[in-house]
Amino acid sequence: MTYLQLVNATLRRLRRAEVSSVSATAYSALIGDLVNQAKREVEDAWWWLELMTTTTIAVSSGTDTYTLTGYGKRYAIRQVHDTTRQGTVRAIRQEDFRRFFDFPGGTTGLPSYWRISGYSSGDPQIQFWPDPDQSVTVKVYAKVAQADLSADGTSLSVPDQPVLAGAYLRALDERGEDGGTTFIRAQTDFQQALGDAIAQDDWNRARGRESDWRVA
Repeated sequence: MTYLQLVNATLRRLRRAEVSSVSATAYSALIGDLVNQAKREVEDAWWWLELMTTTTIAVSSGTDTYTLTGYGKRYAIRQVHDTTRQGTVRAIRQEDFRRFFDFPGGTTGLPSYWRISGYSSGDPQIQFWPDPDQSVTVKVYAKVAQADLSADGTSLSVPDQPVLAGAYLRALDERGEDGGTTFIRAQTDFQQALGDAIAQDDWNRARGRESDWRVA
């Protein structure tokens, strides 16, 4: 569903008139904000196949830090593989990573560990240790959240039903119906919709669709 379709579907549930644009009225704009809030909650709830991406990094000798372009601030790295050696590069705690640089030797070699060392233009930077002493190919497998919906025609990446249910739940709360039967039913519907969507996504993953990573 598009951003405008999500807003209009929520307005219908609230028995309000549909709009031709999300920004048409102050109330439709508010519903748009609630749709984005629900979208973020749904995105954070699961490793959705629609949000999974693969980033290939050509690691060069003497360069240990690389920018994960397009990741932004809402991402979660699941795996990092050195495809040259066919091995896993392991995540490590920040304090342990810093301690490695205090060792008197062994600071160069093939990447064995990674951490997020900071941000460049809003995107995270991944740093490897030891400092690479040869060129290798590393693949980063991660979940990268879709940017907040803003244009009317932008399509939602994650399943739409839990987002709709979540937006409706927030709209009821916003107008003060958080103690009634309608709110409790809406809360149950949201939890059910989210659970069903996760179960479906998990079933697809179990049938091998997890190999369909989007390459960045």
